[in-house]
Amino acid sequence: MLVEIILLGTGGGEPPHITPYGPYLRRNSSLFFRAGGKGFLIDNPPEIASQLLYAGVKLSEIDFLFFTHAHKDHFHPELIATYKIGNYLILDEEFQRKPLKVFAGEDVIESYKEIMERFRGKVEIEIAEKGYLIRGSKPAVIQLRTVSPGEEVELLEEPEKLSVTPLPASHPSSSHYTDQKGEALGYIFSSFKSFLYMSDFGEISNKALEIMRRKLTVSPLKVAILGAPAPLPQKTETPHMSLQDIIELCEFLI
Repeated sequence: MLVEIILLGTGGGEPPHITPYGPYLRRNSSLFFRAGGKGFLIDNPPEIASQLLYAGVKLSEIDFLFFTHAHKDHFHPELIATYKIGNYLILDEEFQRKPLKVFAGEDVIESYKEIMERFRGKVEIEIAEKGYLIRGSKPAVIQLRTVSPGEEVELLEEPEKLSVTPLPASHPSSSHYTDQKGEALGYIFSSFKSFLYMSDFGEISNKALEIMRRKLTVSPLKVAILGAPAPLPQKTETPHMSLQDIIELCEFLI
């Protein structure tokens, strides 16, 4: 199966500023990919509307949304429904009518539900298997699904088979909207080949390596996208992957 990957942003949570190495103008980390006739978005930063617009991706192309964690440079679910660029509101009626499937850790899913209650008014929320079903919003139906490290979830059936397996991360997850707290996730997307997405990881745990070893034995790795948002000499407020972590992980993957 052909997978088309578009990097919407590769930067950390810092706003544009001047550094000793020059201007820091990178947009917050986010990724969109197409596979099996469906669209998949990983993370929803505050500038997601313009990031999608500049990449030539329509809102209506998004069928699945995955969150790594709930820090404010990754998690703004209220924005995905409006597609606002500056003072202009761009309407995508097809996206507003279609269902959206959202996958994340339990803390993020609970935060998403609270935010929809707060910002979307009279939405209908019912308990569903491992999550919630939200109606009366935009998109028309939002399915929130909690996923756990090592759990394989089927996204597309044969012949365009695709599954996702979350990975644990040594990086905190907390929403600036709610009191929910948890740990970040990475994701392995597997068909006949796999691709790995890891953003804002701390040290790579043995559990993460065990899950990768199990998955990649069955579905060999084709692409690895790894996040190290700060230059090597800089320190960050929360644990992130260091250059040494990436080198060690690449040695493991090879």
